[in-house]
Amino acid sequence: MTVGAPSVLTLRRLGPNPFTGATTLGLTVATAAPVRVDVLDVLGRTVATLHDGAATPGALLRLALDGAALAPGLYLARAVQDGRAATLAVTKAR
Repeated sequence: MTVGAPSVLTLRRLGPNPFTGATTLGLTVATAAPVRVDVLDVLGRTVATLHDGAATPGALLRLALDGAALAPGLYLARAVQDGRAATLAVTKAR
């Protein structure tokens, strides 16, 4: 593991929340295994996939969430890698 690299999967807000048009999320990983980041509605349905593939351990990966097609409300961004998961709530405003 690289010195200074995260020891876990981390998902965080980099842009506004609540957001109207778009926002940005940040992802950091500890290992080079594939990672998938989905956005789910309150019923658990996937409404967007922000990333599905490799991520560099210790590096910040910026993920853009375009909310143009999303209805106002609460959404969950969920990152999954090697059986680990990180979840972050984001709110789309009117």
